[in-house]
Amino acid sequence: MRCQYKFKLNGQVKTNQNTDFEIDDYRFEFVLKDNLIDYIVVSFPVSQHDTPQVKESETPGVKLSINMVHPRWEELETIMRQIEGMWSLWGVESIDISGHEIEWIPENESEKELIQLNNFQVGRHKFTPEEIQPIGFDLLVRPIITAVKDKNHDVVLSFYRRGTNDIKREEYIEAFYDFYFMLESHYGNGKTKNTAIEREMVSSSKLEVFINKILKDPKYVYSLPSELRAKYIAEYSLTSSEFIKKIVKLRGFLHHHNTKRKDGWDPGKQSAYKLEAFILQNICINVAMPEFR
Repeated sequence: MRCQYKFKLNGQVKTNQNTDFEIDDYRFEFVLKDNLIDYIVVSFPVSQHDTPQVKESETPGVKLSINMVHPRWEELETIMRQIEGMWSLWGVESIDISGHEIEWIPENESEKELIQLNNFQVGRHKFTPEEIQPIGFDLLVRPIITAVKDKNHDVVLSFYRRGTNDIKREEYIEAFYDFYFMLESHYGNGKTKNTAIEREMVSSSKLEVFINKILKDPKYVYSLPSELRAKYIAEYSLTSSEFIKKIVKLRGFLHHHNTKRKDGWDPGKQSAYKLEAFILQNICINVAMPEFR
């Protein structure tokens, strides 16, 4: 049996021949559209234990339990990030690695019977118009009145907008930066050195309230994606001042890069900073909302 991943390629790359390519136990195939590479398909052999399993759930009210598996995903993600970076020399803008399709390919009838769930795509949920909650008319009108009367563009809120868009694109390092700069603009009092910015932020009683509204809320952890909860519990039982020191230090760490450092950050592994981006976004919402009360 083989497990197959399919990745959408964004950009314009044309190959002078289209044949399967195998290295180790990986097989790479290119799907063309208008003579350009549209998808990269990667497959490799797996055992029956590497297939999704569907069974009756032990949770009351839940009929079925589905054990989703992504064989060799960590290894494959690293490979695809490397390809994405090197193919940028040939015209690749990005490879949709997080939004991949996955399928199990049986090689005989007995393997076919082992597959309980097959051919699905990983991606972010897009809300339908019916799922979106309406915004009060007064909240829509107030920014219009402010814009007309003040004729002044609020740069701080632009950081929030950019950070939110970064999260939608799963660019969590950029999102962290944008939300961090929103807080720095509000509470850094024009300081530029990390130690001075940290001191100014720690001294702000308003920022302390906004941070504690998130970190001290016992229910907040359940609002996070399930894969982030363990990291949140392990790393974010912090006071407001400890949290500020942590994000200022992280901002300084992300501001520099050295390939000689074994613990250096990888711009291709955006998900490593997904939790920090989410926490800062929630704090920044609390910072922004008093403007509309």
